[in-house]
Amino acid sequence: MKNIFKYLILAISITFSTFSCKVDDGDNVEGKRTILGKVVYDETHNNLMRYLYVFEFAQNANSYIKETDPKLKDSIDDLYFSIYKIRYSKGIFTMKYDNYTIKTINTNGTLLGDLDANWTVTNFNDNKEAGTFDIKSTSVNNKWDIAISDYILDPTYKCDSEISIELLGVNEQKYNLYSMSGNGEFIDMDGSGMNINFKIEEPLTNIGHKIYYELGYSNNNRYNDVSNYNDINITYTLTLFNGGVVDMAMTSQSNHKPEKVVADMTLSQGNNVRVKITFRGIYEIWEKWEHYD
Repeated sequence: MKNIFKYLILAISITFSTFSCKVDDGDNVEGKRTILGKVVYDETHNNLMRYLYVFEFAQNANSYIKETDPKLKDSIDDLYFSIYKIRYSKGIFTMKYDNYTIKTINTNGTLLGDLDANWTVTNFNDNKEAGTFDIKSTSVNNKWDIAISDYILDPTYKCDSEISIELLGVNEQKYNLYSMSGNGEFIDMDGSGMNINFKIEEPLTNIGHKIYYELGYSNNNRYNDVSNYNDINITYTLTLFNGGVVDMAMTSQSNHKPEKVVADMTLSQGNNVRVKITFRGIYEIWEKWEHYD
């Protein structure tokens, strides 16, 4: 969220002309008329991507739980949970860092790929429960319905959503390719940011990069889904959505009338991500590397 409010103020202060549509492929970020819409989409994108982080955590835990060979089990531990202490006993998977519980999973005695899988991932913030991520399988190995309730992604947002995730396969590098659909809301926790309601109109698909899941730090508060990647000395490879359409409505403390935003990724081709942002009757094309740093 670095510099986000500078651009919110900039965007709100822009005087919009009366014409109904404008296309701009330029790289002048501060000159773009849909900058507030892009900020709303970026927050939505980042939060939805964190849903994939949590789901990948569950996938990694599942790999550990179902492995019976002790040496391979240790290898999975080293690969996915090297900085954590993990335990699995009586259907409960626990991940800790120092004396902090980061996440637990109640597997209800099932594996994630089972047709009757019913997992509850519980998030913790300073050793206090901070929301749940309920995962139910709707197909063997590749489709899940997920209910997110009061889930604190980071010190900024609390989330309530109902989404579906489908595992489409893997790319040449053996990284997972997903499709995501559903709706929900991201609730600003301190009153200084945005509340965002979203609905995925066409399923979102992602570029197949490894999704790293590590512990983050912000203002000396520990949380488990990294949003400020400069806070810790870990190299991240971030995935991006490269397909789909999502509708959003944003409100804030100073603006209670919903501002509608549409983000359309269907112009993307493979790793060449292009996002068509429509905001206040204007649309512009944003390239994936246009940002606010």
